Amino acid sequence: MMLSDEHKEPQSRVFTGAICFKTPYAYRMRIVVGIILVVLGLLGLILPIMPGWVFLIPGLILLSTKFTWARRLLERLRPPRRAGDDPRKPQS
Repeated sequence: MMLSDEHKEPQSRVFTGAICFKTPYAYRMRIVVGIILVVLGLLGLILPIMPGWVFLIPGLILLSTKFTWARRLLERLRPPRRAGDDPRKPQS
């Protein structure tokens, strides 16, 4: 029995939050690159050779799509909002 085009199963996709990866390979690579950047960032904070925050923040951004600990850490790193600030209103 042949299935028509309407009844074929869709290609496998991995959903994480609002981001959709077409293959599980791309999803895994995002996590691996995020971990490598976080490790480089932590080394950069300790060693005087390179700035750590340049690697740490992009690594946390990549990992925050999957891990809540990375999302919470990023929220703590953001500057606090003042009471009257409205992000939608343009600065004058």
